[in-house]
Amino acid sequence: MNTNTSALVPLMAYKKWMDTGLYESLQSPDYADRPDAVQQALYWLNHIHIVDQIFQSHMLGEPHGFTSTESSSFAPLPQLRSAAEALDEWLIQYAQQLDDAAAAEEIDFVFTDGDKGRMTRTQMLMHLVSHALYHLSVTTHELSRQGLPTPPLLLTTCLGQ
Repeated sequence: MNTNTSALVPLMAYKKWMDTGLYESLQSPDYADRPDAVQQALYWLNHIHIVDQIFQSHMLGEPHGFTSTESSSFAPLPQLRSAAEALDEWLIQYAQQLDDAAAAEEIDFVFTDGDKGRMTRTQMLMHLVSHALYHLSVTTHELSRQGLPTPPLLLTTCLGQ
């Protein structure tokens, strides 16, 4: 890893921290009698995980097999959490091993809707962080409106812990 790509590692760690925070909240006693809220949050956590898998495949130059970024069926919370945490850890390791040339390499791919895309590995990793933050922010806002506790999402909070 070079100094120009060193910011990617803490960004991937930030993504993992955000994801983990919501999984932990959903497994807390506060959500025990709110399966509707858990299912709503899991829908979006599953969406985030699908997009993470798709972009992992793009970075590796492998087919992903997804025809959509959404699914009405998904693994139970413990299994989805385990899979997401493993992929988040993979993203951290991937960012650590990138050199500047690999990080800047443009990769052509096809979105699940058939549109063509082209992004660098750096852009893909940055997209995964911003994509997760967007959906986690909307989800935690809705859960908070329902009076449920939610995890912090701010980068400054993550860095302070």
